Amino acid sequence: MKRDVNLEEISDGRLYTSSDMVKADCQDCKGCSACCHGMGESIVLDPMDAHRLVKGLEKRFEMLVEENLELSMVDGVILPHLKMKEDTDACSFLDENGRCTIHSLRPGICRMFPLGRIYEENGFRYFLQIHECAKKDRTKIKVKKWLDTLDLKKYEQYIWDWHQFLVKCGDAMPDLNVEQIRVLNMYVLRTFYQAPYTKDFYEEFYERLHQVCEMFGFLCQKGVHMNFLFVGLGGGIGAMLRYAISLLPWKGDFPVLTLVTNFLGAVVIGFIAGAAVRRNLSPNMVLFLKTGFCGGFTTFSTFSLESYMLFQNGNYTYGGLYMVASVVLCLGGILLGMQLAQ
Repeated sequence: MKRDVNLEEISDGRLYTSSDMVKADCQDCKGCSACCHGMGESIVLDPMDAHRLVKGLEKRFEMLVEENLELSMVDGVILPHLKMKEDTDACSFLDENGRCTIHSLRPGICRMFPLGRIYEENGFRYFLQIHECAKKDRTKIKVKKWLDTLDLKKYEQYIWDWHQFLVKCGDAMPDLNVEQIRVLNMYVLRTFYQAPYTKDFYEEFYERLHQVCEMFGFLCQKGVHMNFLFVGLGGGIGAMLRYAISLLPWKGDFPVLTLVTNFLGAVVIGFIAGAAVRRNLSPNMVLFLKTGFCGGFTTFSTFSLESYMLFQNGNYTYGGLYMVASVVLCLGGILLGMQLAQ
């Protein structure tokens, strides 16, 4: 959520990483629930927040929307947020004693309060909100411990990637008509929130993220000039390496060097395909390696020409063997690369 504020006015003037100590520990709040009242539509849920609630409460997302969540427009994108009770303006998950009934499942925004996130060029850091928490006797605690989140590095990368995706969606909205905006919003809501996650959350999230970006190509058009740079750099390195392999001493009619090159390229592209999801490779890295490096390194055109020349010269056995070996080895190389990525 974009906020037009002066950081010096709302924070202690410092930016923190997950390894820093910060004065945020409220000692289990000790009966205070001020931060659970009057929050309006500000407790926006990301897909992991919704997944935690769906799995932990054993309720479908649609049922949660009926009882505890609401949908609203956030920077042009329809997203869910925690619902406040009409009579008390308190969070709908707060009990009569002012205690959170979903503390172990609480959303990311609640987990880090009174901290906030400030997004920078290549990531984000945390800041301490000095006017938001009613407790004045807070003690120091490491940010990592306060966030109470497993595999924090992976989580922070996910939060950054989700933020970047929402920024791209918001930037694209002015160029879309009403129907396109409706379709995009419904697809995002169904893909990331309504559809249950049946395996590892991060793995499935990134699969869905790639799926949405492929379906709505305009989400990837921003920074297209930089994309050409990444592809060009990767392609240049791949082409030079391919040329270096072609200089290896080999004499014979069978084109072993091209076969080896294409096999190695298949291994690399298989590894990239697997690592793009499992290891959260950035889109720029995927462009650099997959489209750039593999495109410059491997060569279907050379394979086709060499196959033609073998048949043209009457080397039918070599020609057939070369074609079969190329297909089989390259498919095997892709499988090998994917296994290595795991």
